[in-house]
Amino acid sequence: SDLAGSQLHPVMGVKALGGSRGCFAARTTIALSNGSKANIEDVRIGMHLSSWNESFGLMTGIVIARGRSLQRTFLFNNQIRVSASQPIRLTDGRWLTASSLKVGDFLQTNATEAVRLDSISECGQEEVHWLEVEPWHTYLAAGIVAHNKICDDNSIYH
Repeated sequence: SDLAGSQLHPVMGVKALGGSRGCFAARTTIALSNGSKANIEDVRIGMHLSSWNESFGLMTGIVIARGRSLQRTFLFNNQIRVSASQPIRLTDGRWLTASSLKVGDFLQTNATEAVRLDSISECGQEEVHWLEVEPWHTYLAAGIVAHNKICDDNSIYH
């Protein structure tokens, strides 16, 4: 369900402010809990995904909602198309929206590994897909840890 206003995430202690829902472009791979992958547009409600928890690392989450919208996007490392408002976890523990990331940032992957952000290109408006995952509100998109909360275009996760 969409959040209105500001709510505190019960497990991770991060605030989700009013704004747009972060998303990924079609053909972005999503890690499933059984070790396989699916394109984000093929993920359905009830599917079990790999999810990230601050205390326990890689866990299992379940998709409870999905959708799509038209949003401003960026291309990371010539591979990952992501909406400006998508929260991404950095290896230092911070959550930043895609529009706040800088070349040289290290993005958290499935465990202790990282992806260095080597290039960022703004792509304009395109259709993107979003997921809501319970109970951890995170999932692995194109191998990086993403948060499913609604947010604004600023660095809102601490």
